[in-house]
Amino acid sequence: AAAAKALTPLGLLWGLCAPSFFGSSLLGSPPQPSSQPRLHALSFAASGCGPGTAGARRGASAHGVAVARPAEATSVAADTATAVPPIPTLAGSARSESNLWQNLFDWAQGTGMDTSDFAVEVGPSDLAPGELGVIAKTRLEPGDILAWAPTSLLLNKDKAVDLWGDAVADLEDRLAIMLLLIYERCVRGEASKWSTYWGGLPSFEGDVSGPSFLWDEEDWEWLQGSDGYPASIQMHNAVVDMYDSLEPLFKARPADFPPDVFTAQNIFWAAGVVASRAYGDDAEGSHLAIAPLVDFLNHKAGALQLTRFGNGIVAYSHKHYEQGEEVYVSYGGKNNAQLLSQYGFVDDENQEEAVFLRTGDHLLISEPHAEAKRRLLSELLDGQKADSGIYRLPFRPREWQGQPRPPP
Repeated sequence: AAAAKALTPLGLLWGLCAPSFFGSSLLGSPPQPSSQPRLHALSFAASGCGPGTAGARRGASAHGVAVARPAEATSVAADTATAVPPIPTLAGSARSESNLWQNLFDWAQGTGMDTSDFAVEVGPSDLAPGELGVIAKTRLEPGDILAWAPTSLLLNKDKAVDLWGDAVADLEDRLAIMLLLIYERCVRGEASKWSTYWGGLPSFEGDVSGPSFLWDEEDWEWLQGSDGYPASIQMHNAVVDMYDSLEPLFKARPADFPPDVFTAQNIFWAAGVVASRAYGDDAEGSHLAIAPLVDFLNHKAGALQLTRFGNGIVAYSHKHYEQGEEVYVSYGGKNNAQLLSQYGFVDDENQEEAVFLRTGDHLLISEPHAEAKRRLLSELLDGQKADSGIYRLPFRPREWQGQPRPPP
């Protein structure tokens, strides 16, 4: 009874500036039969701006320690010979080059951006193999500017609407940005104002672990028993649905959306970029944007979230940093299933980690007093049926939280 009194409805779990890319799927509801991977039948022909061939398997990591997973795992659904779409290799990727930051810095200055407040550079991060982060070049104080991106450099829906007009006006922000990424990188190429920036983006095919919704089906088996497993599958399926929803637009306007460029492979790549690098004003992703240079900042709990001003997006230091230290921002309170699904890493000291208990799967409403239990839980869930509740038990118990589970 005491535990029941502490139950409260589960609020949104995501921070203001790093929204959940696919909404409540990251709660980790057990996948129903309809939530098994739905894989596209692809020809695996070269994509519009990359070979689109599978490279080394991606390895998830916890604070830089690679998780052992099959070296050559491939994904073949039980009832089809279709593989998970390979992610295209980025032409001219410069992530491993020592002058990456200088090139990005020169590019930013060349666009007219004021970089006088920058006392950082991009370099290898201890977060995970292949990951880049932002490193302090001098001692930094709380409140110092780490990085900022002016509105003119943001990749957002407004720029997609400027390009395609009403054709994309009704799309969700994340979809519009995905299309803009593909167009600017693959169609405009070197003529794009972001052409230098593309060299710093991952391909998610061997260079970094990448969000787990991009992993192979056999790789997902290593997540069985965790909330990361259903979250990965549901996010993957959400991208499949996105591609399906966009196909009528592609077919109706092939001149605007060349079929050899707007492929499922590139849609999956763009989804990985938006999921792991875009920021919004709230958990639903309002005013979503990718902020070049700012997006190299990695996550650490307790750091400050980004701030949006009328002229751009700014990241501030939350503490003293010594020269050579990696600096951080916060993506908001996220458990490891969310971090892994959306960004491709986990934190073994994550204070937002939680166990999700589901009515009917883990919590059985049984006799004695079954009806009284059901009535109490329903009250705690604001009148929703107790048989479809999810309850969150935090790593550091502060309070129980509950939320109605979506129907299967």
